[in-house]
Amino acid sequence: MRLPIATSSSAVLIGCSRFDGMEPLPAVIHNVSDLRGLLMDEQVWGLPPDRCVVMAEPTNPGDIIDTINRAAARATDTFLVYYAGHGLLDDHGRLHLGIGSTRDHQPHTALSYEYVRAAVRQYSKARLNIVVLDCCYSGSAIKGLMGAGRAGVVSAVDGAYVLTSSAANEASMAPPGDHYTAFSGELIRLLRHGEPDGGPMFSFDDVFQYLSRELAAKSLPQPQQAVRNDIAGYAFAPNRAHAGSSPAGPSRPRRFRQRRRLSPAVRRAVLAAGVTLTLALGTVTAFGLMNDQVIPNAGLDRPVSSGAASTPPASTTPPSVSAPLVVDRGTPTEGVGATQTTTPHTERRTLPPEEPPQSIPSVAPLGRPALVSPPNDIVYMAPDTVNYSWRAVNGASGYTLETEATDGENWQPVDTHQVSGTSFSEAWAGWQKFRWRVTATATDGRRSEPSEWRYAYNNSAQPVSA
Repeated sequence: MRLPIATSSSAVLIGCSRFDGMEPLPAVIHNVSDLRGLLMDEQVWGLPPDRCVVMAEPTNPGDIIDTINRAAARATDTFLVYYAGHGLLDDHGRLHLGIGSTRDHQPHTALSYEYVRAAVRQYSKARLNIVVLDCCYSGSAIKGLMGAGRAGVVSAVDGAYVLTSSAANEASMAPPGDHYTAFSGELIRLLRHGEPDGGPMFSFDDVFQYLSRELAAKSLPQPQQAVRNDIAGYAFAPNRAHAGSSPAGPSRPRRFRQRRRLSPAVRRAVLAAGVTLTLALGTVTAFGLMNDQVIPNAGLDRPVSSGAASTPPASTTPPSVSAPLVVDRGTPTEGVGATQTTTPHTERRTLPPEEPPQSIPSVAPLGRPALVSPPNDIVYMAPDTVNYSWRAVNGASGYTLETEATDGENWQPVDTHQVSGTSFSEAWAGWQKFRWRVTATATDGRRSEPSEWRYAYNNSAQPVSA
């Protein structure tokens, strides 16, 4: 398992603790503040500050979506969206996220989670997308979104993961006087302190099992999770309590081993001998090589050991060096005091000739899909069937079909389908006004520009495309 690549990942942390018409949640601000510190910690994710954005007390849904869009566009490895605040359900059971202007029992004053989901799906180019929701009814973000025939949070990526603080019909908890909300508090404690009995890395399921166990022990709501595609190769975080964890973090290996400091007696003896190493790139004065000493910048990731052998075994030649390493070891002799050392020797490395840079073949962008049917401004009546079709795009391995509906004011995402061919059918759901478009996708993650929108309506609505 590997951790996110910090310089290719980003996160948006959204926290709403004050509302116009709902109870305040003061612990939320501690959630986002401390999570940001942990995600920027070199022992966790090590995100640069400009790649870990906090939105505290937002009041405008558009500002949130714009921030998610910008952060998602920068991420090519891992993208995280975290929200903590009040959650509301509309009459159709859809989740809305509370913001500063949200009023109780009025989900239209909140941010629809569908917009968050659509923003991640459309703008993120990350290999792994993570959504963490700490709010009431947050499990409804999973219900129906990650099942068969649905795209989940994202498409054309290695994996997607959704973690919520409660089930779709259950409230989340923020115990009065606690520094954190219940769910986020346990998550923060795990990231900060680790688990002594765990391995060096926490998988996503490790985190979920820990949260489930700790919250159940306190009779608190149980978290929910959903996974799309394979995330087995990714770690959620390093285990800081693991005995083998290094201060710099277990997933960030050092390129060269640290050189040992020679004893003063040996340094004086070798200095007097005037050891010189001749390399192809110049002459570097050295002060002796003892067991487990590393030649800095020599292109080796292992020590060069002293000994009586005149040449190193052929099997020890590193794959990255094509020319043999010629070593004249000399003969053992008595050093200063009881320390055993060698006579001065010369180590030569012949580097291969520089190869001309190889040109990287250009990859042609995917063409924009051309829609075939249904035609624009078509009229449907339930129980009609909608038969979508479009022309194949050269180089595409699949297509993303997006559908949206409107009540006359705002367009809202309805569904997203991943289609391997160039057609798809579904029953007409009786929307007043409806539109659809298609995006081509490739196995290497490339996406085309979306097609134009095509519109449809039922027999009681007017055409909306004109």
